[in-house]
Formats: sequence, C-alpha cells, structure tokens
Amino acid sequence: MGDGCLNCNPKKSVISISLATNGFSKTDVEKLICKLNCKIEGLNASIQERKNHKREKSFIIYIGSSSVLKFLDYVGEPFLKSFSYKWDIQGYSEIKTICKCCNREFIHYGFNKEYRVKCSECRKK
Repeated sequence: MGDGCLNCNPKKSVISISLATNGFSKTDVEKLICKLNCKIEGLNASIQERKNHKREKSFIIYIGSSSVLKFLDYVGEPFLKSFSYKWDIQGYSEIKTICKCCNREFIHYGFNKEYRVKCSECRKK
C-alpha cells in the first residue's frame, strides 16, 4: 500500500484514491482494474493517463468518491502504523440527501451534507 495516495478535499467534499501503477503497461493496468472491479463488489476503479517530466505516458488506477469506502473496507486496516495516514477519512461517509430541485432522496459520498444539494439528474439540467 506504499505506492498510492488518498486525495482528500474536505472543502469540496471530495475524496479519491490513486494507485501508482506507472511502471505497468496500459494493458496490465486495465487487467488489474478488471480484477479489482470483479473482486470488490460495487467498486468502480478506472484508468487515468499521466505524463512524466519527459512527457512519457504512464497509467494509474483511480478510485473515485463512491468507491473509496468499499476499497478501504476490502483492504482492511494498515499493516504498518506509519501508513495510518493513508486511511485518515474521518467524517467521510455515505450521505442521504433530499434534492432541492425534484425532492427525491439521493445518495452521495462526502464530508458535508450541504455540499451536494441536487441529485445527478437535476445537476445535468
């Protein structure tokens, strides 16, 4: 778990995980993503392209807000205390909210109930 990071922005109520698979080919990263998504029910990992200082392409595994808790539950507690900060998501949870536009209940993930006030359908309008 040393080659990854928890990206956390409480102001925007956003959290994600990046796994540094930069040394793997795109095909191998896609295979790893397929394995993760099949193994962890409800996980939605994806691939993101990065470029290094020489403008060479590399690929990482990206785990977005709706999948962070599922991934950390699957991985379990850190095996080394020095990695504890990678699990520091106090206050982050699944939040049920009533849409201010259509009055339907929807679920989102975040730190702040007030951050998202419209469901995904209403935000597209």
